[in-house]
Amino acid sequence: HLKSAERHLEDVLRVEKRTGEEKSPDRARTLRELGVLKMKSGDFHHSEMHLREAERIERETYGDVPHADLARTLYALGMLKLRKGEPASARKHLEESLKICRDVHGNTPHKDVQQVLCRLAALDYQATGDLSRWRDSWREVVGMHKAIHKDGLSALPAKKDMMVQFFADHVLAFKSQLSSIDNFMASTRRRNRSSPGSEDDRGSSDSGGSVGRPLRRSTK
Repeated sequence: HLKSAERHLEDVLRVEKRTGEEKSPDRARTLRELGVLKMKSGDFHHSEMHLREAERIERETYGDVPHADLARTLYALGMLKLRKGEPASARKHLEESLKICRDVHGNTPHKDVQQVLCRLAALDYQATGDLSRWRDSWREVVGMHKAIHKDGLSALPAKKDMMVQFFADHVLAFKSQLSSIDNFMASTRRRNRSSPGSEDDRGSSDSGGSVGRPLRRSTK
């Protein structure tokens, strides 16, 4: 289903290009949807390419005026960075998304605000272990959820979805932190191997220097 949806959106992009809509908000939305699908299928390279293009169009279109479309694209970029194991970059995009969401919706509870808060709460806890800060964010999320869906039986499906998302966010934030550590360690190993004074170089030099040379014995 993902592949067929991707093909459909790629067809839409080609039509928009032919009709001169390369810089329209509709094209930015198509790019964002395609970027999200690419992220879900594991194609992070093309996902980021499409999301960056959507962000560029929206910044040019809306300028300094806060807009929900840009907030959603930044949210998608934040989720992509989390999956790539780049929690610091993810936080940057999510915090900007939250700021725009608050500017757009003000004090009115909205699911976009709730969604970004959930992700940031999970990131905060995984990064700092600060339970009190996480608890404050989570209270706001729960309060917003109640304001949006009200109480009663009709709110139960949404409440279940929120709890599932809560645990999924924490797992994703934890995996992102681990990936970030793995990326750092791999980068460090590459630098050590490429530096002239690395242990591998010294070891090969030492072993190579003794090849073919008889060991001298003490005459004493």
